[in-house]
Amino acid sequence: MAGELGAALRSNTKKKMPRAELEAHIKDLMGRVRMGVLCTNNGQESRGTPLEYFVDGMTIYISPDPGIKLRNLGIKPHACLCVTNALNPKWETDWDKVWGLQISGTATVYQSGCPEWEHGREVIKVDSWMRALGQDTNKIPPSVRVIRMPISRVELTEWALLKQGYSYRQLWTPGSDPQSDARGATPARA
Repeated sequence: MAGELGAALRSNTKKKMPRAELEAHIKDLMGRVRMGVLCTNNGQESRGTPLEYFVDGMTIYISPDPGIKLRNLGIKPHACLCVTNALNPKWETDWDKVWGLQISGTATVYQSGCPEWEHGREVIKVDSWMRALGQDTNKIPPSVRVIRMPISRVELTEWALLKQGYSYRQLWTPGSDPQSDARGATPARA
């Protein structure tokens, strides 16, 4: 195992996964971990908020607590959700288990009473959460918000892809063909 990562990197593959396979793989990874860090910025102040997220197709839904992230999204709706597997790797043996996603999109915050909020409530399973708190699901407080973020870009870093003959960095955008995103194994831009 020692040196296996170095040997895989020396292959210097820039091969991209086929689009359908990449999208299915990204959805699988997003479903494995339900916590991420939502990154927002208002032009003066950045905020990284750890929170639970939910996925519907290639759209992220979040039920946020009030705070700076909502204020930031009201000023600049562009956001990034960072998701990674919970692993403290031993690089000699665990390198192929390390992966991370940078999921970008434009977020909209909805309040109760609109169709987008109702759909988000179903995806997030707000009723289940409220029952766990011992609250009446027919009396949802007006402060409960839903963030909806259609995904505009996913940057995947996954070392195990080297074993499959693919670049360990993959880029997904809606309607794009990853074969034309010839970034190779160069570091992803933040």
